[in-house]
Amino acid sequence: MKTKLYSLVLLLIALFLSGRALATVNQEPLKNIPGTQKSEQDSVSQAVSKMTDIHDIKAPVRPGLVANTKYYILAGLFLIGVIALILWYIKTRKNSSQAIETLTPELPPEIIALKHLNQLAAKANSDPKIFYFRLSAIMREYLDVRYHIKSMEMTSEEFIPKINELNLENYLQESIKKLILSSDPIKFAKVDTTRTKIIADLEFVKHLIKQTTPILQADENHV
Repeated sequence: MKTKLYSLVLLLIALFLSGRALATVNQEPLKNIPGTQKSEQDSVSQAVSKMTDIHDIKAPVRPGLVANTKYYILAGLFLIGVIALILWYIKTRKNSSQAIETLTPELPPEIIALKHLNQLAAKANSDPKIFYFRLSAIMREYLDVRYHIKSMEMTSEEFIPKINELNLENYLQESIKKLILSSDPIKFAKVDTTRTKIIADLEFVKHLIKQTTPILQADENHV
C-alpha cells in the first residue's frame, strides 16, 4: 500500500513540474525578438493613417497568456489529484481498521458479567444505592444477552412477569424476583441494608450466571 502511495505522489509531482516548465518556456516576452515590437508599431501606424474608417488594430496576444492558462489548469489538476489521493488513503486505512476489529471475537456474556461483578465486589463498601443500581444492571444485561429480552428497557413491574417466561429453574426465578423487590427500596427510597445482604446478593448473581452458562458437549471440546 505504501509503495502505491509513494508512486502516485511522485507521478503527481512530476506532472506539476512538467506543467510549470512548459509555462516558463512559453512565457518568453515578444520584446526579446529584435525588431518585432517596432515593426508592429510601424505597421499599425501606417494602417491607421491610410484607413480612417476602421477601428484601431488590437495589440497582438502574447503567447505567455496561453502558457499561464495551461499552468493554472495543470496546477488545478495537481491539487485535485492530491486531495483524491488523501481521501483514498483515509478510506483504505479506515476499511483496514474495521476489518481488523471484525476479526476480534466477542467475549461470552458470562465472562463479561463475571468480570463486572468482580469489579463491583471491590466496591461492596460503597453507597448501597449505587451498588444495587450497578448489580441490577449487570444482572439485566446478562439476561438480555442470554435470553434475548429487553429487561433494561423495563420497569420492575414489567420485568417480574417476564421472569416466568425464561428457561430457568423455579428457585432461580423466585430468587431474581426477590432480589428485584428487595433492592428497589434501596435504590429509590434510600432504605438501609446490611453488608451481609450485599454480599449474599452479589454471590447470588454470580451463581445465577454460572447456572445459566451453557455447558459444551464433550464432542465439541475435541473439535
